[in-house]
Amino acid sequence: LVSLNLPPDQMLGPLFFLHPDTPGEPGIYGQPQPAGPHRGTSGNLLKIGFHGGTPVERPDSVTSAGPDTIRGILDRASRFLPAVGTGTVIERERCWYSMTPDEGFLLDWLDDEHTVFVAGGFSGHGFKFAPVIGRSVAELILEGSTEYEIHGMGLSRWDLRPK
Repeated sequence: LVSLNLPPDQMLGPLFFLHPDTPGEPGIYGQPQPAGPHRGTSGNLLKIGFHGGTPVERPDSVTSAGPDTIRGILDRASRFLPAVGTGTVIERERCWYSMTPDEGFLLDWLDDEHTVFVAGGFSGHGFKFAPVIGRSVAELILEGSTEYEIHGMGLSRWDLRPK
């Protein structure tokens, strides 16, 4: 994950995702950031990073993004967003989020008695769906059904229910 300070005339849209060119290549996501505590910036900040990566079981064993990773992010993003090439890197870090194998959401009862409900696996993009997911979960728990389409979001995709 890289935060760039862009020139004031290089404002970008609210959110973007660049799909991979080839299988196995990570996508690139980005969004503008408020100026916040970053002193000496123009206030035109952009956060960009790879979507994907390798599974990590011990986050404390991973260091911050190295120069090769940063260069990869900037090179790929600047092919589609020339403004990235004019920015100055002001911060770099690892960004952690949970991801299901198919990058889909997980909404299901954990047991047949309906005592534990699981909502997760939002794969780095769930924040955009928080209102509808919250309403769906509330309806499922309180009423037993929801007006929203949740087919394909259950545990049965992976046969993960406890035996």
